[in-house]
Amino acid sequence: MLNWTKQKGNRRTSDRIINVFISMILLMGISSCSESPLSDVEIYNPSSLYVSAHIYQDFDNNKELIIKVNDKNGNYVDLLNGGVSVNGRDCDLKHASFGGLGKTYVYYPNYYVDEFKVEIWYNSHDSYTFYIEAPYFPGFMTNKRMTHVDLRHSGNKFTGQNTYTGTPFHNREIDFNFDIMKEESQMRMK
Repeated sequence: MLNWTKQKGNRRTSDRIINVFISMILLMGISSCSESPLSDVEIYNPSSLYVSAHIYQDFDNNKELIIKVNDKNGNYVDLLNGGVSVNGRDCDLKHASFGGLGKTYVYYPNYYVDEFKVEIWYNSHDSYTFYIEAPYFPGFMTNKRMTHVDLRHSGNKFTGQNTYTGTPFHNREIDFNFDIMKEESQMRMK
């Protein structure tokens, strides 16, 4: 009987450890998607911002271009007197359909669009512009061959990444990733 009680006690201890671990993960997830204190001030030092761009496309060709603007703690920044525009259209700050936790600036391109002019206004009069064009990712059009060096195939999707350097943002970089589900015609292409 004593041995059974000891096992039961050990099981309870391991359950507690697991529960604490899960709680810590949830707490980190919740804190990482909260608003940054930088949202309350105009940004004059863009190196305090971590910027990344992500393209997602599902099987039905629904797609999003997501621009994440975060602080050093991973909290999203609502750019006071600034914002993000893609191809001349302002992006809303909201939760993306495909793109994970936290609010992001989201652009929904048309089916055929595969070139993007992204402008990040980090205050009322300063901005940085960069381009995402087909030579740097496979694009959304299903009849294009995939030749990108960083392209990775995984079952029914392809992914890739680039880093833009020489920007005014943290580490002078913008990370760019794409995660595109293949349609049947793309799955036949080698």
